[in-house]
Amino acid sequence: MSLVAVDPVAELPEPAVVPVTILIVDDDPMVRVLLERQLQRLGYRVIQATNGHEGQALAACEQPDLMIVDWMMPEMDGPTLCAAIKADPLLCHTHLIMLTANHDLAHVTEGLSRGADDFLAKPPNPKELAARVNAGLRARALTREVEHVNQQLNVSYTQLAEKQRVVDEDLQSASRFVASLLPEPGEPFPGVRLAWEYLPSMTLGGDFFCAAPWDDEHLGFYVLDMSGHGVGPCLRAASLSMYLRTDAVRRLTHSFDPGEILSELSRLCPLTSDGHYCTIWLGCLHLPTRTLRFSSAGHPAALLVNGPDHIESLGMPGLPLGFADDTEYVTQEKRLRDGDRLHLFSDGIFEIESPDGAVWDRSGLERACQDSANLLLADAIGQVVDKARTWQERGTFDDDVVLIGFEVNGTA
Repeated sequence: MSLVAVDPVAELPEPAVVPVTILIVDDDPMVRVLLERQLQRLGYRVIQATNGHEGQALAACEQPDLMIVDWMMPEMDGPTLCAAIKADPLLCHTHLIMLTANHDLAHVTEGLSRGADDFLAKPPNPKELAARVNAGLRARALTREVEHVNQQLNVSYTQLAEKQRVVDEDLQSASRFVASLLPEPGEPFPGVRLAWEYLPSMTLGGDFFCAAPWDDEHLGFYVLDMSGHGVGPCLRAASLSMYLRTDAVRRLTHSFDPGEILSELSRLCPLTSDGHYCTIWLGCLHLPTRTLRFSSAGHPAALLVNGPDHIESLGMPGLPLGFADDTEYVTQEKRLRDGDRLHLFSDGIFEIESPDGAVWDRSGLERACQDSANLLLADAIGQVVDKARTWQERGTFDDDVVLIGFEVNGTA
């Protein structure tokens, strides 16, 4: 599935260089003419308004860089106009210089609180006018630069959000594909029930499991755990699972011996160049005799439960797959009895901590499996996972979690 090629750091074109526009708002025509001539000599484009309402309308139309506003005007005075300009999202960054003959502190404070950025004595001194206008325009230039950067950031964010949306859709599609490879809960064989919980810590997880008939008398099943989380481990897990499909198992070793299968897989799947590896527990149940043959490569031993008073570990220590080409994995056997439940899992279900740092560990998992032994299989699996959540007092897990239950009942 292809991703849309999007440049996440595309830049907006640099704003065009336009003449600086200054709006004079004053009801005194002599003041307007005086200011206009002085500002035009400095190279600025000057527009005029005769009162506050006209100034507000002209500012909305022209969006000037700077406004020089008289304090005392009919209909709308200077402070009211300043407040209106600062309240307009399109004009709020306009630099406002208030013209006033009153330099009383309370007067100045009121003007600043209403939105004025600076003050200019009336009548204005040409040098002071040039200095204050230049200072105001420098501030406005910095504001424009910030606005331009914000526009670039908004464009980049939009593009990144779109790219992330496409990536998320692909990940969800991949997640649905992985889910389609998992076995259906129920009865893979008459007399054998299957239930499971699969909780990846991310959209895609490195844990994988399956159960499928290898022929009319043998049920093959396994759980594997790829080191790491996310897309890479998930792809490696799905790739490894292809070797354990019914037709592939027959080609792999010409037998259903779990130890031989793991030994061959270890040669076929060496450590990755960055050191990633896989652990696996693999079993094969012969239905007519209920003989379980199993082997493991660095994976936690399975738990065999028969009622609340009997629990047994099935597995032995060993190297994960691919650590050594000449590793030979040993097959063990166990005859299952009516009512036996076999629990397979990854370490994410028991390597969890409570808020005070206490580890649930394998003993906690074993107790939970025994406590749920009298429940229906699917309910028992759900209860064990709920107890793990209760222990850590969180609904989600830091690692991928797999818990599978097989139950042998009736005539297989």
